[in-house]
Amino acid sequence: MRQGRGESCAPTTGAGNGQAAGSVQCCGLLLCKHLLRVMRNAGQTVVDLRRRLGKDARDDGFRHAASMARLSIRIDFEPSGSALGPGMAELLRRISRVGSIRKAAASMEMSYRKAWLLLQGMHKTFGAPVVATETGGRAGGGSQLTELGNRLLKTYRAIEKCASRAADDEMQSLSALV
Repeated sequence: MRQGRGESCAPTTGAGNGQAAGSVQCCGLLLCKHLLRVMRNAGQTVVDLRRRLGKDARDDGFRHAASMARLSIRIDFEPSGSALGPGMAELLRRISRVGSIRKAAASMEMSYRKAWLLLQGMHKTFGAPVVATETGGRAGGGSQLTELGNRLLKTYRAIEKCASRAADDEMQSLSALV
């Protein structure tokens, strides 16, 4: 899990303080260690989880100090200069989920123009579009990943998972140093 901006807390482990063994109390949430590992592998923070649950960590003064090392993969494509990293993968995932470049970009606090330029860069690199768009009208148009876009996302996630598994022990060692 990555540390949220300016957020820190002192997580407490279970057993002896009224919590179940194998659990962690962090930012006002009781989490099992398995959930924390899944969240870390997905690049999520406890603050992200609190926001999804409708609890803004800044409102109640919790700070999150459980800094853990997190592996992120970026694949650079030469000579085009395009890259496929966590941000592009998340953009593709959100476009697939919501069916709109604009909504996907907005959900990431990214401008439509930046999202469009990133997608155009991928199109230029691979010689084919990664997203198919349909002009709006009464139905509102929409976007969906092309076969290439789906393959890119699936392959990136597979690479990310393999790298994460391969480096798990070293990442835990680095986390222990923080």
